Amino acid sequence: MSTSNPYEYLDYETIATLNEQHHIYLIQDPISKHVYVKKELLIYSIEVYQMLKENPISGVPKILDYYEHDHKLTVIEEYINGELLREKIDQGQMTENEICNYIFQLCQILEQLHHNTPPIVHRDIKPSNVMITTRGEVVLIDFNAAKFHSQQDNRTSDTVLLGTQGYAAPEQYGFGESSSRTDIYSLGILFEECLESIHADKKKYDFIINHCTRMDPADRYEDITDLKKQLQFWGTRRYDRGYALPGFRTRSPWKMFCAVFAYLLLLLMLFTTNESDASAASYVENFIICAWLFLNILIFFNYRGILDYGLKPNDSIWKKRILHAVLWSIASLILVVTLLSPLKTLLS
Repeated sequence: MSTSNPYEYLDYETIATLNEQHHIYLIQDPISKHVYVKKELLIYSIEVYQMLKENPISGVPKILDYYEHDHKLTVIEEYINGELLREKIDQGQMTENEICNYIFQLCQILEQLHHNTPPIVHRDIKPSNVMITTRGEVVLIDFNAAKFHSQQDNRTSDTVLLGTQGYAAPEQYGFGESSSRTDIYSLGILFEECLESIHADKKKYDFIINHCTRMDPADRYEDITDLKKQLQFWGTRRYDRGYALPGFRTRSPWKMFCAVFAYLLLLLMLFTTNESDASAASYVENFIICAWLFLNILIFFNYRGILDYGLKPNDSIWKKRILHAVLWSIASLILVVTLLSPLKTLLS
């Protein structure tokens, strides 16, 4: 498609109006029957759309063409089949698992935008600008408020107030210049709203949300990658899988096979003893050893976050996990040694 011929689309049929107020329409190529979205924008950065067309971003609708006419920018972009996050919030039927996944995917999209050269700041992240496809993939839409951000920019505040009340960061109201941390603020607000829609326990995410939504941009996450990494860990600390034992939590066939084999081996050890020493003490010894091995399986696979108790979001996660695993293992070994000798003596 060319960006120089606005008449190319005159024979495209408008088959639906998606948003009359914002001039968004669904159009169809009469020959190929392909469906596209047509937007007529009054506020825009043509440089941003040029960048998105020439360098497509995963998780952003592909820009097929754009042209400027009568102080308006008409954009022809990929049609995304899905549901707005706004609708999912209103329905209140998301799981905590899904919410964390959606926010994580938004972090991945923003990571590409913010690490672009120059960085692109969306400036209008809200539920009605986030699409969830039928495959559960997140797509960030509506870039009419987006702009390039440069560290060399000498402006101290935004000259045009753009964004949506309730989601816009303080600097978007003239208290400073928009940057990548502006999007981080909006993402924190969005995350909190999603959790509130399902009445989830937000306490374990308070640190993340509060860190995103600080008034001063300098106090927020420095980079979207920092937020993504922290969300990646704290998002995996959910215990939605109930009390399923290690090996059965993901329902992966090969993991379940290995788990069945390991647990059967433990049972075999439990009831195996020398014929010459088939005493109660021998069975108790087997029981305690098997219990210790089973406990170490739970520790090694971090069953229900056993290694995460006492962790704070700003802790060095893996160092603490390793330390906790060693301490748990030593404690359980001491317990076994302490119990084994008296019990054998008692039952002999």
